[in-house]
Amino acid sequence: TNKSSLNGFLQKLADLKAGKKRKVRIAYFGDSMIEGDLLSQTLRKLLQQYFGGSGVGFVPITSQVSKFRQSVIHNYSGGWQDENFKNAKTGRLYFSGHLFRSSGDWVQMIDQTVTDSLAVLEKSLICGNLSGTVNVVVDGNPVSITPSRMLNRIPVSNNANRGIKLGISTESLPVYGISFETASGVFVDNFSFRGITGIEFARIDADFMQAIAAQNPYDLIIFQYGVNLLFRPNDKNFNWYAKSMLPIIKKIKAAFPGTDFMVVSTADRAFRYGGEYKSAIGIDSLIKIQATMAYETGSAFYNQFAS
Repeated sequence: TNKSSLNGFLQKLADLKAGKKRKVRIAYFGDSMIEGDLLSQTLRKLLQQYFGGSGVGFVPITSQVSKFRQSVIHNYSGGWQDENFKNAKTGRLYFSGHLFRSSGDWVQMIDQTVTDSLAVLEKSLICGNLSGTVNVVVDGNPVSITPSRMLNRIPVSNNANRGIKLGISTESLPVYGISFETASGVFVDNFSFRGITGIEFARIDADFMQAIAAQNPYDLIIFQYGVNLLFRPNDKNFNWYAKSMLPIIKKIKAAFPGTDFMVVSTADRAFRYGGEYKSAIGIDSLIKIQATMAYETGSAFYNQFAS
């Protein structure tokens, strides 16, 4: 069509550039191609340099790539229980695909993206609900929180320090991660999960997605999957993927009605054909399916493979 893409999102960026104080927030979903904040850390840096803002955004409590990721120094104790896309018993996993519980564990994070030494970083605990008051330990000091909503974003530290150490002893409290943001600017949350195709989001309840939208809203959601569908060299038919993914995209969009949505196509994947490596013969078919899904859900589409 002749309609420009991402109108709402671009207007919010324009407002920010014009001096309006606000947060413009991006959720970047993907598989191992964005693991360790790859690609998304570059997008974050460029957007923050031009439009303002400091902070790495959301970081899960633990991560299998915590030693590889460059945008945050990340250490934690070994007793955290991790419920995730691979072993889920609940529909209240966060967009990271994880839910953590602790009976006396700690996590320490230091934001490595901040270049302004005077920037005041709000460090917020992202957690689920629990009746009553819960005591946590923030940088060695006891802090009482009241996680009364289905999804809570609770500021626990607001200063120029780039780091935070959090201790939690209440095992019944679902914990998701910590978010680092200044009061205004652009923020990019990296939601990578190795080996998935996106259909895993069917496991997250629609009402919980709406709770995320209420407490942790996004202006743009980027959905980058596909390379894990190309695991057999001769596959060309991905119609089943469209049937699985269309209702999931529609469910996420219904939870975030004011959010722009962008589908990013698969990147390259090689197999050996006739003795030499070539791009998978099914890539064109998969990209067409992904473009059609974007069109049918009113989403923008970006052909990463063509780039």
